[in-house]
Order: sequence, then C-alpha cells, then structure tokens
Amino acid sequence: MTLGPFTLEQGESKSHQLKMPKYIGSVRTMIVAGDNSKEAYGSVDEATPVRKPLMVLASLPRKLSPGEKVTLPVTVFAMEPKVKQANISLKLSKGIKIVGQQTQSVSFAKPDEKMVYFELDVSEAQGIGKIQAGPKGLKPKRATVGKTSIEDVMLALGKKKGNKGAGKKILSKLACIACHNVKPSDPIKGPDFHKMGSRLNKDQIAEAILKPAATISDSWVTVTMKDGTAHQGTLVSKGALKVVINNIAGIGTTVKASDVKSIAKQTSTLMAPGLANELSIKQFVDLIEYLYFLK
Repeated sequence: MTLGPFTLEQGESKSHQLKMPKYIGSVRTMIVAGDNSKEAYGSVDEATPVRKPLMVLASLPRKLSPGEKVTLPVTVFAMEPKVKQANISLKLSKGIKIVGQQTQSVSFAKPDEKMVYFELDVSEAQGIGKIQAGPKGLKPKRATVGKTSIEDVMLALGKKKGNKGAGKKILSKLACIACHNVKPSDPIKGPDFHKMGSRLNKDQIAEAILKPAATISDSWVTVTMKDGTAHQGTLVSKGALKVVINNIAGIGTTVKASDVKSIAKQTSTLMAPGLANELSIKQFVDLIEYLYFLK
C-alpha cells in the first residue's frame, strides 16, 4: 500500500491514515523524502506489531454433513505477559450445539499459544452455519452499514431514534469534513452541509451518503467560460455582474458574468462510495439525525 507524493514546507508536519484489511502480524512503514533543489534524499522505516493481547483461531472443514459430529480445535494466543487466563466460549448459529463442556479454560505462565477443543453436534443444522470463538461473554459482531443492504439501512432510519450529539462527534471523525463545511463561518468547499436539514429530509440525506453518484447536489457545477476554460466546484453565488465558485479546497474564483458561457450541474462526484461503511447502524442513524438538525 502506498500514499503520496506529498509536499511539506520546512518545519511543517502532517499525518496520514491508511485503512488496512484484517491482519495479524507486523507492518513495516517506510517514508522516503527528498528535496530535488538540493539533491538531498533519505528514508526511515519502522515495524509495528498488529495484534491484541488475547487472540483465538478456530478451524473447521468447509463442509459438514447433516447428523455429523465434529471436534472444533481452537488455538488461543496469549500475546502479552499480563494475560494469565482465558475462558473461551462459542457463539453458534441455529442447529449447532455443543456436546459437553460449554466453556473451556486455559492458563498461561508467559506469552504462549495453547489449544482447547469443543465437541459439536450439527445434526439439526441446515444451510450455511456460523461459529464464532472468543473470550467468555462474546458479543455478536455489530451490524455495520457496509455489511447491510441499503434497503435495510433506510428502514433503520424509521425505526431507531437518533442522537444528534453523538452524530456530531461521528461526523468529526469522518473524511466528509475535509470537503464540506458545517458552520456558516467555514469556507465553502464541496456542497454545503450548513442548513442541510432545510433542503433535504432524512431519507434524502442518507441516500446522498450511501449513493453519492446518484444524488449530486445542484450546487456542484462546472462553469464554462466563453474562451473555453472551465471551473469546477461549488457555486457560491451567481449575479448579474459576477459568478463565484469555490473549488474543493475552499479557494474561490470570481469571474465576470458576461464572460460565462454556461453553468451546468456536474454529472460526477468526487465523493467516494463507502465512507460510512464502518459505522454501526446506530451510528449512521445518529449521523443522519445531526445532519438533519443543521437547519
């Protein structure tokens, strides 16, 4: 995975984020820097362990026949000295039962890996089954926007009560705020979030996030000049004498209205799909509640 290139002024610092797939092991990060004007180049790298203090790994055949009984081996990894004991339990889908001991305990004197075994009866299971192993009291994985159909996400908007305060915190952590203004004092970049609730209902706001290419704002335009040049961005104002358009960085361009050939709504968007995929359904409902609150 790579990012860049980026430009830094002297004394300036920046941070960047990489989204990694599920992974256990070690990640090596390398930064290569250069100053062409001085023909100066250098690099630095660092290895970062990717792990949790306690991890488990269960292994089963891909296919089990009706009426079959099987032994499920679970490897328990104690990755840090503070892990002294672990009680392992299973979360099973309908039709799969544990035969015998429901919870297995294992102790560690030092970081190590050990095995525990569960006897399973799948005689009443049908279709695709799921088995999840973990510490006792294992909670089911939360339903996320990315793993839920758009239809079900939209249904949740009508069933769950949103918390605009929680939604405000969620928005502050999303990439959306890099391209959209929320406060009236913020520079206008992408389509304006300020007063969104007065223009769109909750379903329309949700659809704009879930299907950005299908719900492009009328203010996201291309201004084509009579000399053939074009400016793309958010239409800030349009008057008899001048037209003002801001690019995605919030930098404004003012042109004479008499020099403008046409102003047309763009047919594509810079917003990538999936920006809310990692949110839980409740978090997404909270986010929509806050955006709708902006009136």
